[in-house]
Amino acid sequence: MTSPPYDEVQDIRSELKETGYQYWLHHDLFTWQWWVLLIASILPWIIWGYLIKKEHRLHVCICICYVDRDHFDYLRCNWS
Repeated sequence: MTSPPYDEVQDIRSELKETGYQYWLHHDLFTWQWWVLLIASILPWIIWGYLIKKEHRLHVCICICYVDRDHFDYLRCNWS
């Protein structure tokens, strides 16, 4: 059994990519589920902005980044 030529594989891969993009464009983008996910991604930041006092936002962001960095280090060490 021989492998198909590289150019043929690349053509098929390109067609698959285009087909996937067209499906996403016509069946997923701007559906009601897409809008729900978009709102669910943005709304918590807006709510957070209103709940945290303006003078404390920088401190809270720094703490979140520090905790997130430690959490990432913990996960990275446990992956190996």
